[in-house]
Amino acid sequence: MLALAGAHRSGKSTLAKTIAYVAKGVTYVPSQTTSVFKSLGLDISKPLTFDQRMLAQEAILDLHLHDVQHAPTPWIACRSTLDFAAYAMAEWGKNAPPEGEDRLLGYVDKCLKAASWTYTGIILVQPGIPYVEEEGKAPPSKTFQELMNTLCFSYMRDSRVNCSSWFLRRELTGLEERVQAVSNIWNHIIEELPKPGEVTFN
Repeated sequence: MLALAGAHRSGKSTLAKTIAYVAKGVTYVPSQTTSVFKSLGLDISKPLTFDQRMLAQEAILDLHLHDVQHAPTPWIACRSTLDFAAYAMAEWGKNAPPEGEDRLLGYVDKCLKAASWTYTGIILVQPGIPYVEEEGKAPPSKTFQELMNTLCFSYMRDSRVNCSSWFLRRELTGLEERVQAVSNIWNHIIEELPKPGEVTFN
């Protein structure tokens, strides 16, 4: 049960989909972020109030946990709960209203602790591929991308996250070499399990 973590537009979805395609018996668990925002009547490309952002983040976390808990194993998810914690903190860590600090910190704590019982491991996909702007997504910002990458990297080392973690080097930008790196990690996990896994890469 692997999750990819990292900033927006770093290639996580493409990588996860490709892994599910080339590996035998792996389920792809997509991100539901856009659909959650739409269901709440919120525009992700426009500024949100603290309450709006937290409402969306809480719904995103709940839906993600539901999706991975009901996904056939083995699976790979293109987002992790560390991402959700990072987005919330990056948006409001400095500017959260005093009455909202406990809500924000409680959300981050829940996200980090959830990683321990949700994933076998987390792989950080760092920025490196060409930055592509997408319609209907959050406003483009390379500096925000770097902030997200830093937060995700830091959260992977947090003592509340009790699962294995790895990161792909920045210079690893080719899809084929990224797939190979993830397959190496996956095979390492399989070797460490008490029983041989059923997943093999072509």
